Amino acid sequence: MNQDERNLDNENTLNEIPSAEAIENQAEPLILDEAEAMKQVKGTKPAYGHVKRFAYAITNPTKAFEDVDAAPRVLIPLIVLALLGSLITFLNLDFLMETQRAALITSYQAQGLPIPADGFESMLKAITTYTIGAAGITMAVSILIKGVVTHLLAGFFGSDGTAKKVISGIAYAYMIVIVGSLLGSLIAKVAGLSYLTFSPAMIMGADQIGTPLYTIMSAFDIFSIWYLGASAVAVRVIEKISMPKAIFCVALPYVLSIGVSVFTASM
Repeated sequence: MNQDERNLDNENTLNEIPSAEAIENQAEPLILDEAEAMKQVKGTKPAYGHVKRFAYAITNPTKAFEDVDAAPRVLIPLIVLALLGSLITFLNLDFLMETQRAALITSYQAQGLPIPADGFESMLKAITTYTIGAAGITMAVSILIKGVVTHLLAGFFGSDGTAKKVISGIAYAYMIVIVGSLLGSLIAKVAGLSYLTFSPAMIMGADQIGTPLYTIMSAFDIFSIWYLGASAVAVRVIEKISMPKAIFCVALPYVLSIGVSVFTASM
């Protein structure tokens, strides 16, 4: 190859190398497309409002959780559940006060302490006021923890969801437990019962509340099992795993929590 041919070849090679301006022009549409895609994902609007999501979690969980998967919401569902949890505690206030009174009397007698002249009235008012406020907060924190743990368990099966989506799904599913608790509280009020549970624990006396056996029996509450089933559907839809794996991810934390409660009750 002579000198002229080499020069021509080099010139052609240089012409094939895109200029900085050309690279920038090519990259700009890609950046804009990616930014637009991110904006669309971030701004995805749910097909259903919160009320319909709560309702569908009970009547048509697959439809509810497909919408949650597309547009998860966490704050509003947790606030709603926290307020309803506090309301349920308020509805059962008389029963809670008497249960606490009996426990305090037993404790004071065991320690040989004198019973206060007001029969623990002032102490009980402080305890129940705190309990009403703490009930909703504890419920919300519990759902957050359950969502994170469930998502981590699903990760072992090659899941495709996020912790936020799982928390959102479990929050909407928890409305089933709320409905059961409200129904039990209202029926108990109308029927003049001290309390009502939709579990085998109902055959046990109120004096057995807090015992290991009562804790185990109450775990088989109809609405709790219903909630676990709906939560499993949420995990299956959101994490894209099989139903047996989803059931495992939901059931394991529940069984462990029962174990902890039984251990605590036996101490």
